[in-house]
Amino acid sequence: MQEARSALYLLCAEETVDLADALARRVWSTLPSDGRDDRRAEFRETLDLLRRFTHQLRQEIARP
Repeated sequence: MQEARSALYLLCAEETVDLADALARRVWSTLPSDGRDDRRAEFRETLDLLRRFTHQLRQEIARP
C-alpha cells in the first residue's frame, strides 16, 4: 500500500492522490453488508469514490 501511495505522489496530481487516499480509507473501514439500507448507501459511496478515482487517473494517463 505504501509503495502504491508513493507512486501516486510522484506520478499524479494532488486531486488524484486525495481521491486515492479517500478511497483507501473508505475501503479499510467498510464492514461487510447484511443488506441493510445504511450499508448499501456506504457501498454506493465507496463505488462512487472508485469511479471518480479511476476516471481521474485515466484522464491523467491520457494527457500528453
